[in-house]
Amino acid sequence: MNTGKVQAMHAPHAKEQTENNTTSWIGCYPGNKKEISKGQTFLANNGGSLEGIEVLPTFVKQPTEVMLTIHDYDADTRKWGEQLGSANVSISQSDCGKWIRFQLPNLQLGKGKFYGFKLSSHNSFIGVAEAVGSAKNPPLSEGREWKFEANGDTDSFRYISLAFKIAMKAA
Repeated sequence: MNTGKVQAMHAPHAKEQTENNTTSWIGCYPGNKKEISKGQTFLANNGGSLEGIEVLPTFVKQPTEVMLTIHDYDADTRKWGEQLGSANVSISQSDCGKWIRFQLPNLQLGKGKFYGFKLSSHNSFIGVAEAVGSAKNPPLSEGREWKFEANGDTDSFRYISLAFKIAMKAA
């Protein structure tokens, strides 16, 4: 696991969805003990060494640590697979509107394979930038945004995508 501070991404972006027209919520909703995690699946257009994943927080209720895990993903069955890596980043209100990077160096991604990353925060309420499109015009044609509830319920949306950037070194 990699724990770090917010850092800028310098490697080229192998995949990104930077449109932002709404907010997705993770963590514990105020006045409700129900914890929500969010995820995003994507197709790796290129193979190589993953350098990091960036997301764009839009709201941070209180300083907290956010965890990102990355997984294999089967797009045909919509099943999340084995966890391949994880990273934690400490964020606060001053990080809103700034891309935050989760460093995941030396993790190899295969060209043409699907992956997914999950975001969670156990002690705060955080907004993360997302884009909402339509069934005919999704913001990310080969990925889905996922919602994970603490009770095990999940749901996915083809017409919604978290805003994210993926940096890789070519294989």
